[in-house]
Amino acid sequence: VFKNVLITGGAGYVGCVLTPQLLKAGYRVTVYDIMFFGSEGLPQHPELTVIEGDIRDTPKL
Repeated sequence: VFKNVLITGGAGYVGCVLTPQLLKAGYRVTVYDIMFFGSEGLPQHPELTVIEGDIRDTPKL
């Protein structure tokens, strides 16, 4: 079973609430966000990858 999750806009309110819950449940989480407001709400975790980028930039995706 794959336990990888990509959260677009993951540094926003919903992502900051959802990410720790997914990590606690054993998921590997990748957050992709433009980071207008920073990423201070995201936890430091070995199974968390944070990528700064704009979802509208399809070549970067």
